[in-house]
Amino acid sequence: MPDTHTVEFEVTDELADRYARTVVDRVILPRTGLLSRPAFLIVPLLLMVPLVVFGWLPPAMFAMLALLAAGFVVVGMMRRSVCLSEARSSVLAPFEGQLHRRMRVDFSEDGIRMEAPAIQSTATWNELGEVLLWPDFWLLRLRAGGQFVVPAAAITPELGDLIRRKAAAAGAEVREDVG
Repeated sequence: MPDTHTVEFEVTDELADRYARTVVDRVILPRTGLLSRPAFLIVPLLLMVPLVVFGWLPPAMFAMLALLAAGFVVVGMMRRSVCLSEARSSVLAPFEGQLHRRMRVDFSEDGIRMEAPAIQSTATWNELGEVLLWPDFWLLRLRAGGQFVVPAAAITPELGDLIRRKAAAAGAEVREDVG
């Protein structure tokens, strides 16, 4: 393969955790708007306390509202926890039972080739559907559903140019998120 850019990295627990937090916070459960924050449910309850004290709101009604709000908060926290666990597992699954979690990704004019101890996968640039550029890593999503995660520190300027050029040629969306 002429003019191949090779990236090799260790898939550590810390890398998997950072990836999981990033993908959950920015893609799966983006924290936008007031409804995504527990304070949106808790602050109104605190503001209702004077209504209970002055007898304008029955304590039982307040207790029911408080339980309902607490339920929403707990369900939201559980959902986030499950999403984090699934995202982390998606990165570590190919290395289950392996002592070394070394990943190698080759980028060439023809396509992308990913290699790990238990798996090997290739994709042409035409299969590329989206590229997400985050401060810690780049996520290359394929139209068929697979994806390649590469630490941003391993992306050289030449490799970055190749990925952007090939993504544009394939009609893949390139989204940059600086923070």
